[in-house]
Amino acid sequence: MLVPMSVIVQKYGGSSVADVQKLKAVAARVMQTRVQGHDVVVVVSAMGDTTDELLTLAKQVSPNPDRRELDMLLSAGERISMALLSMAIRELGGNAISFTGSQSGIITNDRHVDARIIEVRPFRIQDELSRGRIVVVAGYQGLVVIPSLRETAAPQALEPVVLRPVSRGEEPAVQVTRKGGVSILSMDVNSGEPGHKITFELAPPPGASKITGSAQVPPAGTQLLLVLANATLQQPGAWTLILRTTDGAEMGRYPFRIETK
Repeated sequence: MLVPMSVIVQKYGGSSVADVQKLKAVAARVMQTRVQGHDVVVVVSAMGDTTDELLTLAKQVSPNPDRRELDMLLSAGERISMALLSMAIRELGGNAISFTGSQSGIITNDRHVDARIIEVRPFRIQDELSRGRIVVVAGYQGLVVIPSLRETAAPQALEPVVLRPVSRGEEPAVQVTRKGGVSILSMDVNSGEPGHKITFELAPPPGASKITGSAQVPPAGTQLLLVLANATLQQPGAWTLILRTTDGAEMGRYPFRIETK
């Protein structure tokens, strides 16, 4: 019988990766964990006093730096650490890949400097672990999801958004609302493991193009929201939202209508 490997997450602060020798020591510890048969995800801070040095540099340029630009600057510290650690692991024979917080699927609110995590979509991390890679992640950073409000947005530009609490009904139903230049589809999902990746397809009425994308099974008591540019969901008539697992097994079909104004 095959026994699945456990996933070990290791976190190293700035003092642990303060210089090259310490980085190499961390790489050796990571490799030791990998040799023991575990999948490994490593989260790293900026090296030593890098964050303080970047803050000092920013203050020299601007006494009151813009919060977004300050985030852009400070995130460079963790990027340096993740790339160097990945290189050090590779020197020891490990197959490592580094990801920023946004590449790791860490979604935050839009409060720069003191943001909070609102959702994690670790698909890329899971994919790389399945390929046998060690994943090195930059700490203290994420991605703000802001759906495009342009009517001309490309049909492929689909972005699942944050989940919100709802009271479940007996039958799943798709609700469509318009806000600015986007259409928001909301629905209950009564099957699948919460957090697991799924795919969706919007089967259109005649004259419109099929829309596809990916999402996550929402936690119990929450509703799945999908945001699309209005231009992708204009054709009036009967549509069907089809949910599938990543291996193609159908989870359900949920019809809805787009009415003419």
